[in-house]
Amino acid sequence: MLGGEWLERGETAVAHAGTTIVIDYLQLLDQQRHRPALAEQVQALKAFARDKGVIVIFLSQIDRSYDLSNKPCPNIEDPRLPNPLDVGVFSKTCFLHEGTVELREIAGDEWVHGLA
Repeated sequence: MLGGEWLERGETAVAHAGTTIVIDYLQLLDQQRHRPALAEQVQALKAFARDKGVIVIFLSQIDRSYDLSNKPCPNIEDPRLPNPLDVGVFSKTCFLHEGTVELREIAGDEWVHGLA
């Protein structure tokens, strides 16, 4: 299994600006205790993306406590995370549920805008 350090070592040196890297899925980065904490790996991936001009997409499971009756689509509070992660490291979100798509830009802890 690959971790965030794989990118830092340069295995993706051939990645050109605009390349898209998909991490499927976010929780797998947090399963092996010999790897850095999830927050550290995500920060490293964010720095890598910024430095190389690449796009990193994280796929994630939604927590089982998500309640469809409260909102039609999950949001940034709903991914299943066994350990804490500052969601402010993400710049955009896209959540899908039964034909509903919500795209949002994040500025710090605030949602800037959304589309449904």
